[in-house]
Amino acid sequence: MLINRDGYAENLVEAGFRSITSDAIRMWVEEGVKLLPDGVKKLYFENPLVAPITRRVLIRHWRLVDHYLGHPEETLKKISSVNPQNAEVLRDRDVSEYVVKEVNDTYNYLKQFIGDS
Repeated sequence: MLINRDGYAENLVEAGFRSITSDAIRMWVEEGVKLLPDGVKKLYFENPLVAPITRRVLIRHWRLVDHYLGHPEETLKKISSVNPQNAEVLRDRDVSEYVVKEVNDTYNYLKQFIGDS
């Protein structure tokens, strides 16, 4: 386990990966959906009442965030492993490049947000 003995954070991440479908990936790319939309940034990262809590949660679970978002190949592997159709969709270079770009952009934003903490 990456974070703690009970594996709660990992279980949430695993459930999130299992919910990803090949149709969702296609839509994500076709519609240009952002992994971290502006509305989420405003609510959780720019809101002075919520941002400190968001920062603490990210710092506490940074190893898990870093494992997937800091290493996009791990994210692609995980998305592919939960569903064979996902692996097929991700073989398309444009799709995988878009996913990697979004993962990198999100990771860099989060890294900048927590700073040197």
